[in-house]
Amino acid sequence: MDVAKYQSHAQMIGWEAATEIGLTIEYMPATDVVWRKYWALYCHLRLAIESEQRIFESNYVSLLL
Repeated sequence: MDVAKYQSHAQMIGWEAATEIGLTIEYMPATDVVWRKYWALYCHLRLAIESEQRIFESNYVSLLL
């Protein structure tokens, strides 16, 4: 990893950059029904957490701590 390009472990990257570094990506346009459900979940979780909380997710649950 290039620390000049990715300065933080938690830094988000786009699908293009993820593909460039060798990750397997399934791109979904913003109009895709499944993507919109993921986006709605993300927005609801962001609204639900407080400043010091974190979200832990598994294949069957999202947990706020």
